[in-house]
Amino acid sequence: MGTARILLLMDNRGDSNWGSQATTTALVSLLSSRFPGAEIRGVPRSACRPENGLTRSLATALVQRGSRWALDALTQSWRQDFEWADLVVVNGEGTLHPQPQALRWVCSVTQLARRLKKPYWVVNCSLKCRGDKTEPLFAEFLKGADHVAAREPVSYREMVAIGANAVQAADCAWLTQPGSVEQARSILAKAGVEGKFAVMTGSASVHKWPVEHQKAVVQTLCDRGMSVLYTYSDRKDEPVSRALGTEHVVTDRESSFAQLTTIQSLAEIVVGGRFHPTILAALVGTPFVAVPSNTHKMSGLMEMLGAQKLLCDFSSLEKVVPTINKVLDEREKWSAQLSSKAKEIAPLAHQNVRT
Repeated sequence: MGTARILLLMDNRGDSNWGSQATTTALVSLLSSRFPGAEIRGVPRSACRPENGLTRSLATALVQRGSRWALDALTQSWRQDFEWADLVVVNGEGTLHPQPQALRWVCSVTQLARRLKKPYWVVNCSLKCRGDKTEPLFAEFLKGADHVAAREPVSYREMVAIGANAVQAADCAWLTQPGSVEQARSILAKAGVEGKFAVMTGSASVHKWPVEHQKAVVQTLCDRGMSVLYTYSDRKDEPVSRALGTEHVVTDRESSFAQLTTIQSLAEIVVGGRFHPTILAALVGTPFVAVPSNTHKMSGLMEMLGAQKLLCDFSSLEKVVPTINKVLDEREKWSAQLSSKAKEIAPLAHQNVRT
């Protein structure tokens, strides 16, 4: 049987988050190229919520025990789409970090695929479950998939260690095409940015990054003759921006992910812990200094780029500030290295789609 109907779980193109938009847009494009003419239906990550008054943890536990009633409660809004599909593609971005919603998606797909005998792929993902009580659940899910693609090497090694037949791929965001320079400059002008500037972001673990340390980073960048542009599409970063008192701000309300890519191409440096903006910076050859995220995905990204020196712990200003200064002093060297590595990495994103 051919593949004319594809169900994409989780379709994050409508998410406010730039990274979710960028990586899922590219994933859909890859699927369209691999399966010309196929109909692709998307289900947002918010869809797998318990119905009938079930709590998330109870619903997940019941599904793991084989409860058809609990499975129906978790999959009510997209069960018919699952039955309709020739192939189910699980977009690991936003699903397998693990995010809070990860377990209910994982257990639901595992059970539905088994009962309905549906092939499924798990792609574009990072994973951190080794040694955790959830490891057997993720192992069962990944081993049942027809195709598994990790987006960075640390997760790849973890998947292999728990028995998955995974391939080393790269995040689909590596296939992003920048927006127009004219539009980017217009956005910068509206934000009040003139002359040299640095881009600063938050982190999925921004609560671990002391505000006073972030203020010291802002001051370091200003002392180097740059204005600081704070960018965010995740609402968790909004209070951080206010706490820092940043004068120049760009959010998803003003900029698309393609325009953000171009804005970062015009910056001297990017500093922060957002995974996808770091990818987009490397893609356009803009040096960065990164801080950790909520999993080891940033470590995996640094390994791919050969840029482990650019990942700094939250707590250590003694490393962050000197690293920023060193990167700025050696900007041309880092720009050339990142551009070269990006050309090597981008083709790996195609491994998310099995040929």
